[in-house]
Amino acid sequence: MIISTMTGACGRIDAGGKPAGTAEAVRMIAKAGFDAFDLTITGQAMREPFFTDDRFEYLDGIKKTAKECGIVCNQSHAPYPSLLRDEPRYKEYNDTIYGLLEKAIEDAGYVGAKSIVVHPICHVPYRGNEKYLKDMNMDLYRSLAPTAKKAGIKIALENMFDWDPVRKHIIDTSCEDPYEMCDWFDTLADEEAFTVCLDIGHTVLCRREPDEAIRVIGKRLGALHVHDNDYISDRHAVPFAGIINWDNVCRALAEVDYKGDFTFESDGSLGGVPGELVPAWLGFTHEIGKYLVNKINSFR
Repeated sequence: MIISTMTGACGRIDAGGKPAGTAEAVRMIAKAGFDAFDLTITGQAMREPFFTDDRFEYLDGIKKTAKECGIVCNQSHAPYPSLLRDEPRYKEYNDTIYGLLEKAIEDAGYVGAKSIVVHPICHVPYRGNEKYLKDMNMDLYRSLAPTAKKAGIKIALENMFDWDPVRKHIIDTSCEDPYEMCDWFDTLADEEAFTVCLDIGHTVLCRREPDEAIRVIGKRLGALHVHDNDYISDRHAVPFAGIINWDNVCRALAEVDYKGDFTFESDGSLGGVPGELVPAWLGFTHEIGKYLVNKINSFR
């Protein structure tokens, strides 16, 4: 099983304390022993030329670095959110995000990713708007499908959560429920263009256990976001830094005969790490990945 991690976090800072960029992040990830990298086209990375007319020259540099390091791009993450509330202050964002999603899909396919996570639209409260949000998301994903097919990549649906600003706690939103994820995927009915990415940390924030979600999704599961938390906040910590039961996760992945990759999204643990320690942190994360993949295989 391929072990991968995101370029986004380690691309923010290098050993000299300056932004490293994606190509240098790929180099660090390879040196730490990973088989692959998640091309993270979000956050800091959006300041890189992923959306310009001449972006393929920049992407060629990333591909060249990856080839030199003996590593591949297995997965990607598109900009998010996919839509904000219909308010004047968000008009510019809402007018441009669709074009950025299209370009991110093209970029990821060009670098070789097999799938790219595109967050579902969840710009209004979920309760009472379930059908409206599903219809809106079906329109979004279907409209992006031709771009994905042309780029040779699958769009991955991801389970999400929302935040109640009054009560100050996490609440349900689009695609949070694994049964809803299955319904959306089956409604799209296009395995050439779509797959399912289970974000393990997100499941527990919405009162679900990851092993339960894995068994519900079953053979539809094509990708993972691997990270841990305290069941309260979206910490994106490395496994064993939170309280998720990783034995149960590994056993469930084995039971459904998961064939996808093991991709970390544990960049939250890297936030306060000095640049000089990033390589060691990546190496430690890779060791955790090997341990968990061996555990999955032991349960098969």
